[in-house]
Amino acid sequence: MPQGLCFNGSAFILYLIAAIVDASSVTKELDSHNYNSWAASSFFAFVVTSCYAGNTYFSFISWRSRTLQ
Repeated sequence: MPQGLCFNGSAFILYLIAAIVDASSVTKELDSHNYNSWAASSFFAFVVTSCYAGNTYFSFISWRSRTLQ
């Protein structure tokens, strides 16, 4: 397997875990003036996770097309 696919796949898994932990830690009762900041960080964590998922998919497609030739 190419290095890019392994890197993107492992980064996707790690960012997914971090995004889930970040989203589960957002509570309104903890500190009301920081709620929007925590919610935004959770949203952007999932945006980055989806970017790594897409990059992993395209790396897989590229690797698969090279091995089929």
